[in-house]
Amino acid sequence: MRRPWRRNPPPWPDDTALTLIHLINPFGCAWDRRENEDNADLFRNFIYRAPPYPENAAYDEIAAFLNLVFFDGPVRVDQDRALADFAARAGHDELQRIMAIGTHRHRKGIKFNGDGSTWSRDVFDTIVDGWLSGARRMVVIDVHTGFGPPGAGLIMTYDPPAAPERRRLARWLGDLHQVGGGQSRLAVHRRMPYHGIADRLPGAAVTVVAPEFGTDGVSKLDVNLVREENYIHNHGDPSAPVSRRIRARMRARYYVETPDWKEAVIARGLEIFDRTKAGLAAWARAPMDEFPR
Repeated sequence: MRRPWRRNPPPWPDDTALTLIHLINPFGCAWDRRENEDNADLFRNFIYRAPPYPENAAYDEIAAFLNLVFFDGPVRVDQDRALADFAARAGHDELQRIMAIGTHRHRKGIKFNGDGSTWSRDVFDTIVDGWLSGARRMVVIDVHTGFGPPGAGLIMTYDPPAAPERRRLARWLGDLHQVGGGQSRLAVHRRMPYHGIADRLPGAAVTVVAPEFGTDGVSKLDVNLVREENYIHNHGDPSAPVSRRIRARMRARYYVETPDWKEAVIARGLEIFDRTKAGLAAWARAPMDEFPR
């Protein structure tokens, strides 16, 4: 089988640079979680780093039984029963929607958005202000896993159909997946995390390419897994045997340890990268006012 990454790509143009930025979450990487050392979900913290924070009154109402304080015992039984009753009344999709919006009030809760800037965001801003400050046109490839068919690499967009950024993405990459188009488990935010780059570089035009590589193809969130994963890091011992099993399940939710999945991600990832690179080259030759930011 030919490995798709064994190739000799053409060199970059002299006026183009490639900057690789890790997700800047060493704590989360060490413990197989997306949250950082403050229990902040960095995807949301990059969007909601400063007031006004989005209100989520429904989260406040269910926080007492959504967020576990004991792994087992009578309190856990009562919390599970209350959550099941709420899901039966409101529906599982509504429960997922409430969780996905997140919270700024419950620091040890699921989907804590943070209540200010984080170390990770400050490091990212330093990179933007330094390494990226000279760019006039920029493409950010923001890679995610979890949603969609296994290894498929959907191109996600938050932009409305008439937005120039969306039209540009469609020209480069074809079909787009509209976030908020009735798909469960995906929250609708006011922007993507890396749209903040344009805020720091007012003279630059920024396009965000957000591929989402599916894992198990399941559209429903495993609520109890998320609750238990949050518990072991905020109230329990994440190194205990039961915690290691929970961490392994959470890791598997976002990273599939099979050759077929890895081959599919690499092949699709290189396709997205090559098509984006070609789109950037064509965009760079166009007048700035032809593609408004």
